Amino acid sequence: MPPPLHVTIRKRQDLLCTNELVHEFQNLAITIIQLIACFGFFHKASQSFYVIACWIFFITSAWGAYQAFILLCDHSKYSANSRRGSRWPSASELGEKQRERLETVLLMVSAILFAVGSLAFLPPVSAMNKEFYLYWGTTFFLIGSLLLLGANYVNSLSISMTTVIIIQTPADVWLGPLALLLNLFGSCFFGIGSICFYPELEGDGTAWNVIDVGTWWYVWGAVLFVGAVLAHLVHIARKHTDKPSLDASDDLL
Repeated sequence: MPPPLHVTIRKRQDLLCTNELVHEFQNLAITIIQLIACFGFFHKASQSFYVIACWIFFITSAWGAYQAFILLCDHSKYSANSRRGSRWPSASELGEKQRERLETVLLMVSAILFAVGSLAFLPPVSAMNKEFYLYWGTTFFLIGSLLLLGANYVNSLSISMTTVIIIQTPADVWLGPLALLLNLFGSCFFGIGSICFYPELEGDGTAWNVIDVGTWWYVWGAVLFVGAVLAHLVHIARKHTDKPSLDASDDLL
């Protein structure tokens, strides 16, 4: 599962034991490792590479769930501090906070589904009942991809280009939305690729091997996720440079 990516102009100052930049560098490591692991799902890959790829997807997805949990803790703390301020948040601000909470929960559930689905593809597990475990493993991947797509859609609802254009430099105008767009397309690619892993679609491989087709969708989806995290990483770095504070508004990119 790709790492949780939530685009916001709000500076996250306290992400448990790390800061926003370190948090995003961890996301970058997750996406690169998953991109490499995708090649283990091609039908010509060795059995050992395939097993390693399954474990990589499990570990990185579990780590992604933890990353999403960190974002959820940050959001809860930020919301609590806002309620203790001099004024009660407006309806628009409350809506933005609710969308951010919903998106983070969707990201965390998606990561958990990817982690569980990865275990179903392990040979010792699938050997007990191949069609059953591969079917549900694939279903978990598909639902996880759809939840990831939904999370990106929720994030996009909070985009305020008017605010962005006024308070940010020209490069920052498109960095956040670009990261969100790449992440959204990557989610679509993972969803399409997941369908190809259903055991009912598996043929004899004499023509097009459907597993390879699905894996290529995953590979290019992973490439898009790497691009999304890179764009978001640059956006975060620019966000924390010395310039007018963006914390006065809770508007998201």
